Amino acid sequence: MERSGVEFHVAISTVSTMQKVHTSGHFDFGTISVAILYGVDELYDGSHADAIGQILKDVHPERQLVAFSRSWLPDIRNAVLALAKNPVIVQIGDVETAPLPSGVAIDVRIMDDESAKKKE
Repeated sequence: MERSGVEFHVAISTVSTMQKVHTSGHFDFGTISVAILYGVDELYDGSHADAIGQILKDVHPERQLVAFSRSWLPDIRNAVLALAKNPVIVQIGDVETAPLPSGVAIDVRIMDDESAKKKE
């Protein structure tokens, strides 16, 4: 049930949701150039690495992959590195820390050109 003429360039979701949407066939993943996966711990927890690998084969070949993990344990890191080309890794806190670091806040803001001009 692919939607004719509909193009998506950015996909943002958890690993399991991305897998469900891909399987549904509602749109062509070939137009996606940026895939943002959060909760990539599911790659290890639910063994979704093969499914995500297939999804990434279907997205635009010059894609960018952004992955977020709560732990970046070695198995998770290796699964993501296997899916990435020329990866850049940003890590906050120490993976070996138990319990995981707390009190870390991440503030992401995306503004269009008009919003940025108004603040200047």
